[in-house]
Amino acid sequence: MKIAITGGIGAGKSHIGKLLKSMGYEVLDTDEIAKSLMAPGSPMEARVLEAFGACIAGADGHLDRTALLSLILDDPEARERLNRLTHPAIMAEAMARCEPERITFVEVPLLYEAGLEGLFDEVWVLTVPLEVRRSRLLARGMKPEAIQGLIEAQLTEAERLGRGGIPLEGDSPDLKEHVIALVKGLEMRMDGKQT
Repeated sequence: MKIAITGGIGAGKSHIGKLLKSMGYEVLDTDEIAKSLMAPGSPMEARVLEAFGACIAGADGHLDRTALLSLILDDPEARERLNRLTHPAIMAEAMARCEPERITFVEVPLLYEAGLEGLFDEVWVLTVPLEVRRSRLLARGMKPEAIQGLIEAQLTEAERLGRGGIPLEGDSPDLKEHVIALVKGLEMRMDGKQT
């Protein structure tokens, strides 16, 4: 069983991931998978550099992530091109790591934007007020204009929730209990499938 965890930047997907890991579950982070697939010298890094040119290459000739982020924030067409180029390989790797007899959680920030929800048995949508997300990102050292660009590049919470995922209030004091209850429900469904 594959469960996607999605939500806007700064919503706390990694917090949910850590909680699930502490409960003994496999949690995959597609951002981490993307970084490993675009490591220096990798075929994907070469394809991205070829697609976007020297403007995203550092002095060493390898991908400059900051330059790439700046490019895709300013250019929606470039962002879409990057997603088309990288998402299939990222998701193929994530799906390959899912074990058929276990529940695997996958953090997918741009799940709905990329139309990937059909790959999962269930989607959890993490919701957090925009001002909380902004303050979290500022605390990480991000610049306000970069935060605004990233927020504008993603769906709104209302748009995400309109796609039918299970909502999780990321700043709720009952978040842990809600996650535990959802996991128990998944375990019961898994037991039902296996008997």
